Amino acid sequence: MEQTEKTFLCISNYFKGSDFLIELKKQGNRVFLVTSETLRDHPWPFGYLDEVFFMPGQDLDWDLNLLLQGVGGLMKNHKIESIIALDDYDVEKATFLRENLRISGMGQTTGRFFRDKLAMRIKAQDEGIQVPAFAPLFNDDDINQFADHIPAPWVLKPRSEASANGIIKVHDKETLWEQINALGDNRLYYLVEQFKPGDVYHADGLMVEGKNLFCTVSQYLETPMEISQGGGVFRSANIPYGSQDDKAIQKVNSQIMKAFGMKSGATHTEFIKCKEDGKIYFLETSSRVGGAHLAEMVEAATDVNLWAEWA
Repeated sequence: MEQTEKTFLCISNYFKGSDFLIELKKQGNRVFLVTSETLRDHPWPFGYLDEVFFMPGQDLDWDLNLLLQGVGGLMKNHKIESIIALDDYDVEKATFLRENLRISGMGQTTGRFFRDKLAMRIKAQDEGIQVPAFAPLFNDDDINQFADHIPAPWVLKPRSEASANGIIKVHDKETLWEQINALGDNRLYYLVEQFKPGDVYHADGLMVEGKNLFCTVSQYLETPMEISQGGGVFRSANIPYGSQDDKAIQKVNSQIMKAFGMKSGATHTEFIKCKEDGKIYFLETSSRVGGAHLAEMVEAATDVNLWAEWA
């Protein structure tokens, strides 16, 4: 099949995705990378990149208007067909650029389903997908209703952090309110959720035009939350193909992708199988390849390089 060159603008505030960038170039495309100035000296695959641009700041510190103006200047001489976010923190940047520059792909509303944990839960619940009981922290009465009717323990979760960063576990109503009050005005950016003990799984997949091209299910042997709060070695392993848990999680994962409007790209979605009732609950999802070397684990187990195949 004849290859038609396209121009891709890839965004990453974290050093990752080299296999993706290399494969894009091998496919005959023009590849631009925007990353943080602090990552200038990292071993990016410069030989496969047409140009690299560096932004001041890191993570959420980027000036989005400066980014927009810079990409607008780049577009004077280059027609950008696709904007790719390589990391969780880049989803907002990519959706912001797509909306302003009218470039096809996930917009800001859909992007929230893959970044905002509150938006994820509300959408999943509306679609009949099981999620642990939760409440936003906007209204005091709603929080009290939650605490009075949902058994502890509970977890306070940042709505837009990656992995298990910033999660606070509480065991009673008094402590819950102490933590909420300590957040001050930042309580808007958190939610409270019932902690359900159980085994935590992750489904790593690839979507093409709304169809599941590939998906494999693995179980955390040590969860990100356990590692972030108690230390230890992060571990995960794929579960038996075609097992009951594999089929159940694959089914719910497909429902989530359809409900959230995922069209094409890589996904990393987490679930918990509750020890109390044996049911599968949706925890969170993201429109990216899983971090913490999960991509390498998936490749060792399946011979599928998620980064390269995404490209």
